Amino acid sequence: PVLTKTQFVHRRNNTEKVRVLLLGHARSGSTLVGHLLQSQPTSFYHFEPLYSYRHKLEALREPPDQSFLKDLLTCSFAGRETYLRMIQNNLGQMSYQFNIQYVNMCRKGEDIRPCFRSATISRFCKKQTFHIIKTIRLSLKNAIEFSRNNPDLDLKIIYLVRDPRAIINSRWYGVASRWCREASICFSLKTFCQNFIEDLEEICNLKFVDKQNFLFLRYEDLVHRSYETTLRIFKFLGFEKLSNETAYFIKKHIQRHPNKSVKKATMWLKSMSVSDVLSVEQQCSGVFNKLQYPQLGKYGYKLNISKTYQELEHSILC
Repeated sequence: PVLTKTQFVHRRNNTEKVRVLLLGHARSGSTLVGHLLQSQPTSFYHFEPLYSYRHKLEALREPPDQSFLKDLLTCSFAGRETYLRMIQNNLGQMSYQFNIQYVNMCRKGEDIRPCFRSATISRFCKKQTFHIIKTIRLSLKNAIEFSRNNPDLDLKIIYLVRDPRAIINSRWYGVASRWCREASICFSLKTFCQNFIEDLEEICNLKFVDKQNFLFLRYEDLVHRSYETTLRIFKFLGFEKLSNETAYFIKKHIQRHPNKSVKKATMWLKSMSVSDVLSVEQQCSGVFNKLQYPQLGKYGYKLNISKTYQELEHSILC
């Protein structure tokens, strides 16, 4: 079931703000999920806003400037001209080119420089009711602390996970390896596993009040059950149905070539050596136990990975 753009309804009311923090590890598929969220017509999307201050990957897990994050989520760009200049001077990072709803309004032809005036961006932002920050530069612990310190935001947190072998394969052998090699926090298997398990333990320790605004999401679910999973995401955010724009995004970017999407999720099977696979499984054993991903070291390569992905639960073992 879908609604047209003009019919799109939030289950509470059309003017109530929905604010989302989408978290994931580098190469977990968070960019795809971010694009999926911002396909909703009333969205205002911040793609990796912490990059301007944390482009060095060593700073990925450091506590954020909470006032900065709150300003973004409340459209308070006055006084943030330095930030706007930084992203304007680094357009290759795509911070606002991905904010499609806004850029389509503010740019003149191919020129997007008018988009970085604080008054212009604030005015449009305040008209939108669905505000999204997507970042790999924030630990779940720091995100939860930010949410607790700002209860007025009623912040929704989506935490995206993906098979550690797929993430490491992308970091070591994919296009990301060029920049990932520059920082041990990205390239180091030990560091990656430690950070991952820290986040998962944080989920296990969530208080009941925090759980109401928290969604655990698997990348594999989005690949194998794209429509069902997207509907689950948007219902968590308070939407009754999917907009035509979001349904079209699913069809074009995920369902159009389903075999390709599934193969991408399991590409690590062909790309990684047996020794690398076993290293990831051993080093990240705690992650595998909590997320219940099947380990080839236990079951062998005859295991149907795609099938087991589809049988995983929407939760973790604590």
